[in-house]
Amino acid sequence: MQLTKSSRLTLPRRSLTRTNPRLIFAAGTVAAFVAVPLIYIFIRAAEADLAAWERLLQARLWLLMGNTLTLVLAVTAGALLTGTGMAWLTERTDLPGRKVFRWMLALPLAIPPYIGAIVHLTLLRPRGGLIPLALEALFGRPVPLPAPVGFGVQPLSSPCSLSLMSTCLQVQPSARCMPI
Repeated sequence: MQLTKSSRLTLPRRSLTRTNPRLIFAAGTVAAFVAVPLIYIFIRAAEADLAAWERLLQARLWLLMGNTLTLVLAVTAGALLTGTGMAWLTERTDLPGRKVFRWMLALPLAIPPYIGAIVHLTLLRPRGGLIPLALEALFGRPVPLPAPVGFGVQPLSSPCSLSLMSTCLQVQPSARCMPI
């Protein structure tokens, strides 16, 4: 079929205000199943006596929450920095072997996070990890290893930012390819 200037192929427009009732029902059902555990937790928390709440808040809760937030911020910053840097290197430079690097940098996406955590604990645990034990056997005394926050989690997170930034850099026109 040929199109001329007078004949235009038009697609039917869907209104954004009308939504299929079956889709609304399916989304509501999924939301209800997701909300059940949260509702249970809130009900159990409301039934707890004041002494339990005081004991909980006086315990290490605030320290653990601070550690968790620090871990989240450190891993996010590290993943953004490494992912953006690697995306720039593989998309906007003439890095030798950049196609191989693209594949290698995306490989951590194939590793489930719990496997990465187990490997991290097995290798780098301060007391009992394979690397600290090997260094202790080599030097005859414990060797303190740097333990940056999120060291074992960040490499598993950077492929997410790498894929997002690579796509952005592929879509955006570049002035020139930067040589290394």
